[in-house]
Amino acid sequence: MERSIFLKKIVLFAMIIALIIGAAACSRPTAEKPDGAAGPDTTLMHLHGLGYSGDGKRLLIPAHTGIKIYADGKWSDAPGEKHDYMGFSAVDNGFYSSGHPAPDSAYTNPLGLVRSTDEGKSIKILALEGEADLHGMSAGYRTHTLYVLNEQANSKMKQSGLFYSQDEGKTWTGSRMSGVQGQIAALAVHPTQASIVAVGTTAGVFVSNDYGNSFTVLAAVRPVTSLAFTESGELLAAVSNPKVELFRIDAATKQQTAINVPVQGGDTILYVAGSPIQPKELAIGRRSRRARLLKRERETQDRNQPAIKCRLLLKGLSSTYRRLFCCTSTELTSPLTQNQYFRVLQSTLAERNRSCVRECRSRQVCQDVTR
Repeated sequence: MERSIFLKKIVLFAMIIALIIGAAACSRPTAEKPDGAAGPDTTLMHLHGLGYSGDGKRLLIPAHTGIKIYADGKWSDAPGEKHDYMGFSAVDNGFYSSGHPAPDSAYTNPLGLVRSTDEGKSIKILALEGEADLHGMSAGYRTHTLYVLNEQANSKMKQSGLFYSQDEGKTWTGSRMSGVQGQIAALAVHPTQASIVAVGTTAGVFVSNDYGNSFTVLAAVRPVTSLAFTESGELLAAVSNPKVELFRIDAATKQQTAINVPVQGGDTILYVAGSPIQPKELAIGRRSRRARLLKRERETQDRNQPAIKCRLLLKGLSSTYRRLFCCTSTELTSPLTQNQYFRVLQSTLAERNRSCVRECRSRQVCQDVTR
């Protein structure tokens, strides 16, 4: 499955659009190679996050083929191996992430918890290599406190649930998460206060001041699709269903201010990040309705060519899920729903997808793309 994201760097309040970065589904694989491209427009697929460098001059965008960087009006590929980063979280001196190693890499799959201080030129394995793929992770921009929505037990976290670490993954403490309602779709950590963490759910925004043990309702809004703290400690919350909106929320007063963002009906804001230097600047990543229509058109064209369709759909899946869910066309609605592939798709796999699976396997398509 390919996730198409439109990134826009906008100035809050003044509402000046500084750049537009576009992406369309079903593009050719070369579309994820923007190295050296000039101007704001480019094509990216299957993005896994969004964040600013410590000096606020560069946007770091983890894609299926490594980290893409936008700076000074140009795109480039980050140096180093092109890992498939998941749970990406930018901090003031680099980033923390998880995911899957690049082809021919010496690292074990999954990567576990990794850190980079040179924008991906090199990474350091901190914990859980070969054990965990931490999709639901967020870090405090200044404190580097890590919070993880752990999916299953591992050597560091003995059960599923919310955990946090203040020593880069050496030790983890579980949080009770009392007071949270709805299905969690987003996670954000305060940049300077390690004890403050927020979650966005289908019921609204919930915030905790005691390391995630107890949460209170900050905003009972529509389903939240993305959440992030600004440098000043305000929350940016994107909501949908049916209208897509972005709010700035004062955590102390609970006052909400709507931000006029350039999104269209049917779009979804999947990622948002505030600049650590310019308080009136933020970046958003959105999935476009136009991209989904293009994908549907392509699938219609290929309906009589199941092997080709399988290749297209499988290309965006991480290796963990490719073989089991060959050819599913189920769309993701948030960064965290990919973690629930097994439970969701196991119960909803339609007969037409089973047929596609059989066709894929009969033509050895699955075997080809999952090696």
